[in-house]
Amino acid sequence: MKKKLCLLALLPLTVLSSCGGASEISDPAEIEEAINHIAENAPEIWNYELLIEAEETSFDDAKQKNVTVKSKSTFEQKSNGSGHYHFVGDREGEKIEVDMLSFRGTRESALGMSYYWRILKPEKELSEDETTEIYKVASTVNAYAPEYAWEFMYIKNFEKHTISRSESVKYFSEGEGNLTIKVDRVIWTDNNDSSKKDVARYTVHYDENTFKWVYLEEISHTNTKSTYNIRMNPKDEITIELPSDWQSLGYKKFEVNY
Repeated sequence: MKKKLCLLALLPLTVLSSCGGASEISDPAEIEEAINHIAENAPEIWNYELLIEAEETSFDDAKQKNVTVKSKSTFEQKSNGSGHYHFVGDREGEKIEVDMLSFRGTRESALGMSYYWRILKPEKELSEDETTEIYKVASTVNAYAPEYAWEFMYIKNFEKHTISRSESVKYFSEGEGNLTIKVDRVIWTDNNDSSKKDVARYTVHYDENTFKWVYLEEISHTNTKSTYNIRMNPKDEITIELPSDWQSLGYKKFEVNY
């Protein structure tokens, strides 16, 4: 069943009532029924693409000031465990572009992962420290992508791991198979110190029993602020192959064994 939404997939939900069709539901039985319906009727998704817009502001010790990184990334995941991640970012005017391929299995472990990555921008000779810093910036988003996809794709995972541990949760629906969940969560990093807590705010949208997008805002007790707009597109087929000349193309390899 197609529904006309006035919500933009890559923007936060601020005023649901402006759409007219979405109504808040607060009865626990109705909420559980809506969640169970999506869980029981969600299609099997084996291959998917995530479109990610992210922004993170944190304090740079070397520069002694706040530094903001804005990025747009794509993450493709195949059912066999292989993935392709492409990151394009801007760090205080410095253009960053990183490409990464991942494959299940290593020389030591069939459950491990082999990664091949290269820096496309900046187009200059980089020191080891610069290379490490650029990889760190890009890999932060890459680390979140599959974790969020797994959690939100299966609404029961989201209910168990996030909703059940949150301080404030609101539900809105336009009808069967459609649900928007707004969550405010406080994460205590030290139970003995009230100043050491992180805050996360989610808006997650399902339609036709399928996870469509999430807007996430995180504020850490260290004053790091991050926002993620993530949209998921299921795919029938995805081709991910390592170029035969990967070394001459500048890819570096590393392995993670489990």
